[in-house]
Amino acid sequence: MHIPGKINGRADGLSRQGGHNDDNKSHLEGQTILKDYLFTKDSTERLRSSFYTLTHRITNKEVKERVKVEATLYDKEAVEGSVEMAEDSLCYRRGKLIIPRDEELIRKIISSFHDTVSAGHPGTENMYMAIHRSYWWPKMCNDIQQYVKACIKCQRAKPDCSKRAAPLNPNPTPAHNWENISINMITGLPTSKGQDAIIVVVDMKSKDYIAVPTTTKLTSEGWVNIFVDKIYAQHGLPKKVFSDRGPQFVSEFIKDIYHRLGIEGNPSTAFHPQTDGQMEHMNQELEVYLRLFINDTHTNWPDLLPLVAFAYKCHVHSSTGYSPFYLTHGYHPFTGVEASELEEGVGTTKDWVEHMHTISQTASKNLERAKLQMKEYYDRKRTDPKSYEPGDMVWVDGRNINMGNPTKKLDSKRYGPYKVMKKVGHGTYELDLPADMRGIYPVFNEVLLLPYTLPAFPNQNHNKRTESNDTRRPLQILESREVTQTKLCTHL
Repeated sequence: MHIPGKINGRADGLSRQGGHNDDNKSHLEGQTILKDYLFTKDSTERLRSSFYTLTHRITNKEVKERVKVEATLYDKEAVEGSVEMAEDSLCYRRGKLIIPRDEELIRKIISSFHDTVSAGHPGTENMYMAIHRSYWWPKMCNDIQQYVKACIKCQRAKPDCSKRAAPLNPNPTPAHNWENISINMITGLPTSKGQDAIIVVVDMKSKDYIAVPTTTKLTSEGWVNIFVDKIYAQHGLPKKVFSDRGPQFVSEFIKDIYHRLGIEGNPSTAFHPQTDGQMEHMNQELEVYLRLFINDTHTNWPDLLPLVAFAYKCHVHSSTGYSPFYLTHGYHPFTGVEASELEEGVGTTKDWVEHMHTISQTASKNLERAKLQMKEYYDRKRTDPKSYEPGDMVWVDGRNINMGNPTKKLDSKRYGPYKVMKKVGHGTYELDLPADMRGIYPVFNEVLLLPYTLPAFPNQNHNKRTESNDTRRPLQILESREVTQTKLCTHL
């Protein structure tokens, strides 16, 4: 029984809801009670109505004969009489409803078997089998394949199972020792004497190296001091410096110093720090030595670094055929454990010069041979390099970028698409990243890129998020080239 509000003083909360007031419904506009995808039957009926509206085009004899011709042209197994007219005036082929070559109708059918929550974005094979149970049209398999390939959600979310590693492009062999050097920082070490990191510098010709204890808070000015004391003062100016993208190595201050000294800086590309692969081996050698001789408190590692370097210099390097010490000095060091007989000298100064020239040339040839062997082995399971042109649209691998979503596990596999601006080097490209991604270096190796596939049908992907309306911005970079260790010298 209805009681007017002015005399119903004890009305409960439900009786006083604003939604019961016809004059105050503006706050309810735009509210979603049930999600659209729950109305499966309703959407199916709308799609079925669309099917029948379009498929009734083939009820007349002329169009029916055309469908029979299409069936014969595009299917070698088709035979006369395979197309039949059913009581509902629709054409069927072997029990499957024949769909005329209407792109909008075909798109709707494929979309219903691919884009919905119940379909789950299946691959080409599974979707073909599902559609082929009920429908048939010429070039059906090709249409399905193109639709799946161009689905922007699949491109963004699904893992790429193809071989994407590009062929190896080794760095050129330097003509002289300490002409080209490579830098790496190892972090995560236990603090000792205020130091918790190691700067490792490797000569790319002789494989000689320097290990300097430092701190993770090393600045660009601190790196310049190490450079002057340990490299320039002992070996002269290098021509090229290979490094990761640590801030102390790529700051404007460092770029200006390198420019003034005529040094070419070669930082690695974003999230693909394989600019110099020999650092991996060097770090392994260093960690093994420290693990063997570290004390119980793990605090004497800075004191061990000079002896680590000496031991390494005395070992013959497989790529040069000589030890770094021998390539640098022309003789083997006396360590106190050799036999009493010492190796004979090389005679005159001229003989010494010829001797040093010979071992340098031999080392260079050995290096080239080793690089060819390494490239041949590396390229066995690699694909041909992909080539992008300015203006091409590509996806960027998202494993190293945090876009601020609740979980990385369920985040997109890649971001974009972004436009290729230019080719920078072997398999590296500069992209036109949006303004809110300026914190990311815009040069990427091709391994981290995937071609963007344009829509295969009109209106495909029309409601999907693309770069133009993707307002998310990266919160942090999840990976860098610094070697982080959870335990002493556990190289990642």
